[in-house]
Amino acid sequence: MLADGALTGGALEAALEDQVRVQNPHLTDVRLESVVATDSYETGVAPTRRWYSVTYLAEGADL
Repeated sequence: MLADGALTGGALEAALEDQVRVQNPHLTDVRLESVVATDSYETGVAPTRRWYSVTYLAEGADL
């Protein structure tokens, strides 16, 4: 997942959780289990975005 490279801590987690919710509207109670920053960046946009490997837990009607 991509996120603003300047975000850290709770702000980074909130941004990534929001992306999970937007991409998977059928999921509820999304919680990040792990976030690992990769060495890859998306520099063609402002602000520069960094790629993260994300593992999350969630509930949903179809799970």
